Amino acid sequence: MAGYIGSGASVVSSGAENKKVFDITTNTTSLTGLNYTVGKVHVYHNGVRLVDGTDYTATNSTSITLTVAAVSGDQVVVVSYASFQVADALLTSGGTMTGNLTVQGTVAATAYTGDGSALTGVGSPSIDDNGNATAITITNDEKIGIGTTNPIGLLSIVDSSTGSGMELVPEIASNTNRLTNYNRTTSAYKNFRLDALQLEFQTSGNERMKIDNLGYVTKPNQPYFYVRAPGTQYVTAGGYVGFTWSSEVKDVGGNFASNVFTAPVTGVYSLTLNARYDSVKDNASYYNTTIATSNRSHAQLFSPQGFDRTVDYWVFTMNVIADMDAGDTASCNVGQIGGSSGTAINGSTAFYGYLLG
Repeated sequence: MAGYIGSGASVVSSGAENKKVFDITTNTTSLTGLNYTVGKVHVYHNGVRLVDGTDYTATNSTSITLTVAAVSGDQVVVVSYASFQVADALLTSGGTMTGNLTVQGTVAATAYTGDGSALTGVGSPSIDDNGNATAITITNDEKIGIGTTNPIGLLSIVDSSTGSGMELVPEIASNTNRLTNYNRTTSAYKNFRLDALQLEFQTSGNERMKIDNLGYVTKPNQPYFYVRAPGTQYVTAGGYVGFTWSSEVKDVGGNFASNVFTAPVTGVYSLTLNARYDSVKDNASYYNTTIATSNRSHAQLFSPQGFDRTVDYWVFTMNVIADMDAGDTASCNVGQIGGSSGTAINGSTAFYGYLLG
């Protein structure tokens, strides 16, 4: 029968060793019920120390196999030693440390799990990929976190030598979810904000675009202009004259000046002329009205020769969809071919346009 035999077996424990005594009652080569560190165990058979690997095999930490069987009446003593017996030693696997740990060198880890406390450092600690290709540098006046008291500087991506760069800020508050892109060099920032089921884009606090909870899209800075004629301009028979505009009702972006609209960005623009001519001459061959852009001229003409007299007023609307590059211009002209002079551009005439996309 193998293992622990009889009540004479005992375990004596101390801070340095564990000893287990086997009083053998029947022939056996197996000693079980042990707990030892491989390579740190001694076996004594009737007081004679046996040789590890020759007289016995101890490789699994829980049992020992004798090469020559012990017989009834023999005594086998197994003494095992701990691998390290220094108080408060740091285990190589598992275990819990309380208090602070100071490391003068480099700490390498395959993963880091925190409990919510801060990861701090002196100067500019960094989380690096060992090659600085995608390093995240935390400057000494910044922190990584989520907060609501200061929306600037929660997470910084900066040039460690100049301190300039961009900052991304996730903010969670009772009524706002916001991601901020901040340039600490210019102090300008851009917000992507979800608030009360509406989506907002902001630059330094100024709204650039909003989609509200009903699906309406507003763009306060979309280029738009609306101008009116002075009401005293006359068309000279036999030539062309450019429209002049004395009243600027609306000019978002400040792109209209000196009777000309200048496209601020490349895109497609809607341009509309609502024209009223007073005293249209029936002896004129035709009137030709144009919206002229840098790329092409858009024309609309009519002939009054079917009239039996001078017409007091003639009103028409002209709309074009113009492909314009940034810096291209748009203006209006009218020409009277033949007939007598005296046709006037009425003050109700208006010219307006906006960026479609």
